Amino acid sequence: KNSLGDWCVDEDLHALIHLLRCSPIVQKLTLRLRLIGASVYHHGTDESEPKKVNCKHLKKVKITCVQGDTRVPNIVKFILANAKSLPEIYIKPYEHWVDHADVEDFDLLT
Repeated sequence: KNSLGDWCVDEDLHALIHLLRCSPIVQKLTLRLRLIGASVYHHGTDESEPKKVNCKHLKKVKITCVQGDTRVPNIVKFILANAKSLPEIYIKPYEHWVDHADVEDFDLLT
């Protein structure tokens, strides 16, 4: 089982966009966001790079995050703008700080 964390979800979503562009047949995506914002992991963005990806196979997205994470609306807007059909999107705030193994997994499937 695989999931993605803060390392790939900076404010501009650059790494997440790149990952989805390179993985067009992903069906299930789980994001575990523990930081509010990810400025620590900010990567420079090439503004000339289009922010469109092919997410036509994406069926389920689960985002577990700290309450009030400002990246979540941008992630949801991005996914909805790039998905061919409406995927199931679950957003669940952490009830308490948990270890990676304690959080329910969705598979990152191809």
